[in-house]
Amino acid sequence: MSYEINDVKTAINHGKGMSYHVHDIRAEMKRLEEEGEIKIGHIIGPYKEEEVMYGIKKKIPLDMHYQHKSCGQCANLPGVPRSNFYYRDKLGIKYYNDMQQTSCTAWNYHASGLGNLVQLGAVAARNWHRAYEEGYNFTIHCVTSFGNYLEMRHLLVGNKELRDEVKKILAKLGRELVIPEEIVHDSEIAYALRDKILANADPKRLEGIKGLVGVEHYGCHFFKQVSDDIIGGKRPIVVGGLASTLGVQMEEYSKWFMCCGFGFRHILVNREFTRSAQNIKLKAIKEEVNPDMILVNCTGCGTTFDKTQWIQKAVGEDYHYPVIFYSQLAALALGAHPFKEAGLNFHVTPVEPLLDKMGISYN
Repeated sequence: MSYEINDVKTAINHGKGMSYHVHDIRAEMKRLEEEGEIKIGHIIGPYKEEEVMYGIKKKIPLDMHYQHKSCGQCANLPGVPRSNFYYRDKLGIKYYNDMQQTSCTAWNYHASGLGNLVQLGAVAARNWHRAYEEGYNFTIHCVTSFGNYLEMRHLLVGNKELRDEVKKILAKLGRELVIPEEIVHDSEIAYALRDKILANADPKRLEGIKGLVGVEHYGCHFFKQVSDDIIGGKRPIVVGGLASTLGVQMEEYSKWFMCCGFGFRHILVNREFTRSAQNIKLKAIKEEVNPDMILVNCTGCGTTFDKTQWIQKAVGEDYHYPVIFYSQLAALALGAHPFKEAGLNFHVTPVEPLLDKMGISYN
C-alpha cells in the first residue's frame, strides 16, 4: 500500500487538541542559560522549522553544518559520508569536516549494556564545544550518535550533579558546557532541503528515479530512543519524504517498525538472532512489496541489510534488494558518479541492476 507523507504527518501529531502537559526541553535550557548554568549553542544562519511531536517546532539549520561523522560509515560504508558532503557541495552549503572529532562512544555503551554517564556526557559536551568554537551548527551522520546525544542533552539539562561532574572534566580541557539548541540528524536536514535538492537535480537522473518502488527502514536509535524530538516522531518521514519528492513510489509493509536485528550486542555474540530478525523483515518486504530498493538512514541497519541478505540462502531464501542511504539517493539525483562519489561499490548486495533501471552508467 502506498502512502502520502502528509497523511503520516497528520497521523503522528496526535497531541494536537489533547489536554495534557507537553514538556519542551528548550524552555528548561533557556532557564538554565539565564541562571548562568549552561550556554546554548544557538542555531547559526538560516533555518527551517519542522514539526516534531505534539506540535513542537524544531529548527533545522540550512547552512554552516559541523559534520559529526559515523565510525561505522567511515569504516564500512565510506560512500555515505562522501554523499553527505557531495550534496552540500552541489547546493553550496558550507560545512566543517573536523579532524578533531572523536567517537561518541555509544557503541560500547549499547554493546556492553554498561553505561558511564559522566564519560558519555563529557564526550558529548566536548564534541558539541568543537562545533561551537568553530562557529558551526552541530549535525550528526549516525543515528546511534544522534540518539545518544539526545539522551545526553536531556540528562545534562535535568541533572545538576551530572552537569557539575562534566563541567570539571571540560574545565581540564579548557572548555565549557555549551548544549546545542537543536540535536539534528543529517537525514532531517536532507528532508528539510528536499525541494532544493529536487530543483538542482539532473533531469535525466530524475527521469530514471521516477517510478522506482522503495520501502524505508529507520534505526531504532533514531526514533525509539527519544522519539519526541525528531521530524515525524514515532512514525519517521524524513527518508520516505525525500525519496518521494525525488519521484520514488514509497510503499508500506507490515514490519516497518521492527528492528533490523543488528542490536549491537546481538551482532557481536548472537548473530543467529540478527539473521533471524533480518529474514522476518526481508520476507515481509518481498511478499508485500518486492521493491526496487530499501532506503535507510542508519549505519548499523544499512550494514545489516546490505551484508546479510546473501546469508539467507542458508534458509532457502534469495534476496537481492539494493540498500541505499538517503544521502546516496540525493547525491545520485544531483549527478554523482555511483562508485567514485556515492561509493555504492562498497556495498555487498549488487547495486548494478538498480543503476541499470535508473539509466546510470557505472563503468
